[in-house]
Amino acid sequence: MDLQVLKEYVEFAKYLNFSAAARMLHMSQSSLSKHIADLEKNLGFVLVSRKGTPTLTPAGQIFLETVEDVLFQLEKTVEKCKEVQHGHVGRIVIQDPLIDATIGNQSINAFMYFSEHYPMISIDLHTIRGQTSLEALNDGTVDIAYYMAYGDEAEIIEERARLGVTAFPMRRRRFAVWMRRDHRLTNLEELHMADLHDVPFLIPADRLFDDWRVVLEQASLAHGFFPKVNLKVTPTINGYFALNTKDGVVILSEAFLRDPRFLMRDDMVTHELADPDCYYTLFIVYREDNENPALPPFVERLKMAAAEEVDQGL
Repeated sequence: MDLQVLKEYVEFAKYLNFSAAARMLHMSQSSLSKHIADLEKNLGFVLVSRKGTPTLTPAGQIFLETVEDVLFQLEKTVEKCKEVQHGHVGRIVIQDPLIDATIGNQSINAFMYFSEHYPMISIDLHTIRGQTSLEALNDGTVDIAYYMAYGDEAEIIEERARLGVTAFPMRRRRFAVWMRRDHRLTNLEELHMADLHDVPFLIPADRLFDDWRVVLEQASLAHGFFPKVNLKVTPTINGYFALNTKDGVVILSEAFLRDPRFLMRDDMVTHELADPDCYYTLFIVYREDNENPALPPFVERLKMAAAEEVDQGL
């Protein structure tokens, strides 16, 4: 049975439209229709009802579910064989940070150390889009992710544990404010969280930033006000640079705002918040029930790096 035809059938099932599926497959509508018809002839049953708007037959739906599973398992097997061919017997997928400095130089050094001393295990960075870190862990998109939180670290670790997630602190990061050079707050000798009670917080409207919204809400409430949040549709760091910052400010980690892309904006300035408690903790998180055999030694190396990071304090 031709695997390519099976892939074409799965693609058709997404649209239930020969023309749309053919465009996505970069082939003619007639060729796609003929391939599926030939597949039906070889199988001995009808996959697609062509009366009016195309629909999958009951047999076609059952066949689709099995084919999707077979193709998925085949893809995983091929990937595993490639890893074995190249000397890799394990793989860890880590959330790719938006800005490397947010996870700390020692964390990156831990990645490099592990690559050098465990060459049989490949390390892949994956950019999470449209998910929270917890969602990405739960569905297996990544083995290790980052979690930002404000408040007592022991309580945060306990709260994550109730969700089946192990969390350990990697680094404390101070809050900093990025705003237009002509913003009224730039005239203050010291900038405090309370000074932001009537200023809109500009935050990207993406699931990845849900944790950050909670962090800012908790930090604001701790200083006596609920923040004005102005969501902007941008899931990337580059999207920050397109924000209309006339009246609002962007609150990020000082690690973010040391990035050259922020520093090169001559029309913008950065101020760290002066409050002694204006920081959040960056945690490394992973599922307690993750059975990836490559995970424990990697986590131990990260914990060593985390201990060194925390010892440095702020």
